[in-house]
Amino acid sequence: MTNIKINRRRCLLTTSSLLATIIGTSGLAIGEGIAAPLSRAIEPLSEDHRPPVITAMAIDPRGQLLAVAGDDYSIRLLDATDLTEKERLLGHRDLVRTLAFRGDGRLLASAGNDGQLTLWDRTNRWSIARQIDDLPTIFGVRFSPDGSQLAAVGFDTQLMLFDNTDRPSLHCDCADLRAISYNGTGNRLAVVGRSGKLHLFDPRSGQEIGEFTIHASRVRDIVFLPGTNWSVTVGEDGAATIFDLDHYQIKKQVDFLPCKLFTVAAIDKSTIAVAGSDNRIRLVNVTTGAVTRNIDIHSGSINSLVYADGVLYSGGFDARVFKTIVSDGRDPRLAERDKATGR
Repeated sequence: MTNIKINRRRCLLTTSSLLATIIGTSGLAIGEGIAAPLSRAIEPLSEDHRPPVITAMAIDPRGQLLAVAGDDYSIRLLDATDLTEKERLLGHRDLVRTLAFRGDGRLLASAGNDGQLTLWDRTNRWSIARQIDDLPTIFGVRFSPDGSQLAAVGFDTQLMLFDNTDRPSLHCDCADLRAISYNGTGNRLAVVGRSGKLHLFDPRSGQEIGEFTIHASRVRDIVFLPGTNWSVTVGEDGAATIFDLDHYQIKKQVDFLPCKLFTVAAIDKSTIAVAGSDNRIRLVNVTTGAVTRNIDIHSGSINSLVYADGVLYSGGFDARVFKTIVSDGRDPRLAERDKATGR
């Protein structure tokens, strides 16, 4: 079981595939009857720099902006409609590994290798609202659904919870925590990493619920299916695992080896998008485990997928962002978000 240690000062606030067609900035058709994705190359900081590898993305809850981090230590805010660059945020001293918008869209959290967690204020021209230094390398940050708490994990055993309470510091038996996610109601917080286990907490009380072995090796990403208490994780073992948090059991595990999976996005309660080392995005039915659609538009490993209102955004080693229509846009998470926030 997870070991909880008390530290009241620390935690108040972690086979390549060929392209189907030559890709241009206007996108390409990937199949009969399927709208062409929009593609945008991420420009380097200057002529002396190479185009940056995309390391993290986050979608604005208002649907206006896509935040994109690169290995050039910068964050670009792109127009979510046409992917043109609107703002560039500078302040990190090393690679940015994670981004997250608060539910109202007013704050953007960023963190990475420099051990610096930064909150950017949209209402004040994206100035720095708060900066926390001297943290370990951070791999994942997420806001709670109601926006009252921010959780972070990274290259340490510590689960960091930032809020207005004097709560204990929480620890997992894994020194390489890679991703974190709240469920839709905010009463469960799931953490994953190198151990292949899912560590589950009650973020309101700080109580440990349990830990569960769900992968054979490092887990890279986790999301919750909208309207359910099922988590989906992907890992370097090539598996996507659907885990039922009500009954604490694996519902489905789908194997995609030899591809290592790096990122997952929930499309709806029955469909996920997964991607990783073989440059391919797969849409997967979580009930049957069947791949319903392959999307071959990237020319390098894919590090990040985010979904909103019928659109899947993807980015990775080819320094390009793609915007692909994958559903009719009737997103059940909007109703869940409104219920949680009262809006």
